[in-house]
Amino acid sequence: MKTALVILVAILGIAMVAYYNFHLADQLGDVKISSNGMAAMAGGLIMTFLVGVGLMSLLFFSARRGHDEEVHNLNKKEKGTDEADKDEAANADDKTGPTAP
Repeated sequence: MKTALVILVAILGIAMVAYYNFHLADQLGDVKISSNGMAAMAGGLIMTFLVGVGLMSLLFFSARRGHDEEVHNLNKKEKGTDEADKDEAANADDKTGPTAP
């Protein structure tokens, strides 16, 4: 239900922006945009939105599956810092659970 509400709000927001843009284009006076121009503008808007959604979803799934951590740890090892060893020790502690004092 929550997802449907978010999608509905997003669609309403896009519709409001599109309406405002089309209304603004009509108020320009001598400048007229043909129906092909309007279709191209709408297509560009939709494609830009889809590219943004696609890139953000890739970022989200990459972070959830741990690919970012692997690269982060690899960069630390290449630099030769002791932070990589500390991070590996912390990750090992997380996997084994708390230790007795």
